[in-house]
Formats: sequence, C-alpha cells, structure tokens
Amino acid sequence: MIFSVYSQNPLPAALLCHLAGIGKRLAHCRENPYGLLTDWVAETEPQHGTRHEVERQLALVTQVGASTPDRGMRFNVSPADAASLTHRLSQLGARLNAPYLVIHPGASAASRRYPAERLAEVAGRLAQIADCAIFVTGGRDEAALTAQVSDAHANAIDLAGLLSLGELAALIRGASVLISNNSGPSISLRHSARPSSISMRSRIRSTCRGRRPTACYITTCLAAGVIAACVPKDITRV
Repeated sequence: MIFSVYSQNPLPAALLCHLAGIGKRLAHCRENPYGLLTDWVAETEPQHGTRHEVERQLALVTQVGASTPDRGMRFNVSPADAASLTHRLSQLGARLNAPYLVIHPGASAASRRYPAERLAEVAGRLAQIADCAIFVTGGRDEAALTAQVSDAHANAIDLAGLLSLGELAALIRGASVLISNNSGPSISLRHSARPSSISMRSRIRSTCRGRRPTACYITTCLAAGVIAACVPKDITRV
C-alpha cells in the first residue's frame, strides 16, 4: 500500500515495489499506472473535493477488503506517562489540578511557524483573560523559540526538551486550550472536547486538519481575540 496525498505521484514508489517483487501494489493514482499497480484507485482530489488524509487512506485500503467499524484517531496516554509528567512538573513547582493552557510554537518547517513574537503577544493577552498557567513546549533544539514565547507571561513555564512523547501527550490531553503550529501536537487532542488553535498553511490543513470540530485553523493571523473565543468559560477564575 502506497499512502500519498493528491499532490504526490505514487508511481516511483510503485516501480520500486514492482522491481522488489512485491506482488500486490495499491495506490491512488491520477495517470494510468498500467502494470505498476495491481490495484489502482483513480485520483479524484482536489477536483472533486478533498478529505482528511486519514479518511483518504482508509478509503484506499477498503478497496482491497480492509475496513474497520471505528475510524477514530487515538493516541493512548499510559498511566506511567501521566504519573511521570506529574512528578516532573512538581519538581518545577507546577501542578496540573488547575486549568492550564499549552502553547507549542515549533514546527518542522520554518515556513509553517507562526511568528514567535506574535505567539508571545497571544500568551500575554491570554494572561489578561485567563488566570492560569501556560506551558510552552518544544524540542531541545527549539529552546530559543520557546523562551521567546514563555518570557512574555510571568506564569509561563518553559518545557523545551524536558518531556518525552508520552509526557507531552499527557500534558496536551489535560489542557483546556492548545495553541499549536502545524498539526503534530494536536493529534493527541483529537478525541477530546478540548479546543485548539492550529496555525497551518492552507493546502496542508485540508489534508491534515482535525476530523472532529475541536480546532480553529488560522492561516493569516492569530489574533488573541479569536483565541479568546476558544477559551472555555470555566478556565477564567474571578
């Protein structure tokens, strides 16, 4: 099975599979693949609309008889990850038994990152409407980026490079609001009712955005007023 998005040509991969002697080769393809694919699903995107990328790939494997009654996305957080996160944050003087926000300013491609100084402004504005902690997450190599955002809020805690993948998922799962560049961190939030705001390029968001209506996608500006509309009323303490 060759998974692709509609802008990608699966035939180079199909050729390699053919030369490797792989007997069954399945893919979406715009051109007639002739013998390169044994199971050809005609490409209909974007001319006839686009789908979430997961829905696209599930439709592909359905063509060869693979199906599931439950199409929900999952990222399971283990009790060990949750306990480890609680212990780690307690060492930093933070706690998870009160509402909190998570900001993830990084992205694999610089072109997908909303400007850090504007995310810092959002963090500062959120401090005015939500009396809660803000956790700023990222990899060790994103420390300068997370510091720029966390320095804007006295209650912000910079967690760059401190969390494992499971701990990050546990942190995001318990957040009242997630503000994230690109889609990666938001995946662990998909099945919950927590709102998130993801800044993404328009083509990418059409294939990767959430399959449930729990996110706001902002591609040209990330105004604090828009984010404020996502903040649950119970997060603000008088």
